[in-house]
Amino acid sequence: MTRIAIVLGILGLLACGGQESDLPDVASEAKEAVGGAMDEAAGAMKDAAGAAEEATRSFQQDADAAAAGTNPQVTSCLDLVSQGRYSEAVAPCMAALRIDPDNNEVQEALETAKAKAAEASAAAAAAQESAEQAKQDAAGRAADALDQQADRLRQME
Repeated sequence: MTRIAIVLGILGLLACGGQESDLPDVASEAKEAVGGAMDEAAGAMKDAAGAAEEATRSFQQDADAAAAGTNPQVTSCLDLVSQGRYSEAVAPCMAALRIDPDNNEVQEALETAKAKAAEASAAAAAAQESAEQAKQDAAGRAADALDQQADRLRQME
């Protein structure tokens, strides 16, 4: 810090044209400028340290999961298939296979998820078609009933 003070003193004398009476003002302004810059640098260092700490923590969690042989995508895939949530399971199963293409358990889970999701989709389409047919049938019966009612009314005239 003494070197900085000496340099600031020399710069101060040069800045005030060698007049020592102006030196306190110049030194004070220089000190404020340096202090502000140091505060900003300290804040930036604190932010960088926090980001580095978070990155280290995240890396450590990933490393721990890899060391334990657990892949979150594998866990998600297998959990969703076991819960019968086949359509939701397809994406994490595919992601897990991109990471570990030789995982037979995930391959089987993906095949099951795709097959069951296709079955569910086909069943939903059939149900929708059946509902549409039921609507048409009901509309036809309603029209027939109205026609019959109209015929009775005409006969009464």
